[in-house]
Amino acid sequence: MALVSGRRSDAAFHRARELGVTRFYEGVRDKAAILEELLAALNLTPPQAAAVGDELVDLPLFHRVGLGVAVADAVPEVRAAAHWITILPGGQGAVREVCDLLLKAQGRWEELVRPWQEPAVD
Repeated sequence: MALVSGRRSDAAFHRARELGVTRFYEGVRDKAAILEELLAALNLTPPQAAAVGDELVDLPLFHRVGLGVAVADAVPEVRAAAHWITILPGGQGAVREVCDLLLKAQGRWEELVRPWQEPAVD
């Protein structure tokens, strides 16, 4: 997973570190160039990639990746181009919502949730 932001934010940087995101780009104006770099580095094809966005700068990504996701409070043009729109707005759990969706689609959700559902052993 990578986090690519057009803005600079200490909070986003710290949150990315908490989540174990090792590829963090901020203040990016050309997100499509970063996408190409990431695809090459991770040996992925565009249909294997997803992008989450809210602003016009995210539109080129949506036209390139297999899954373009707009957050609930995205500008209308981004919402119109999205394959899926989150229920939650940006900064309020939208990326978590997307991660959960992807894990469930990959059949990995139950495996990740199971340890939290098992009773504690004394």
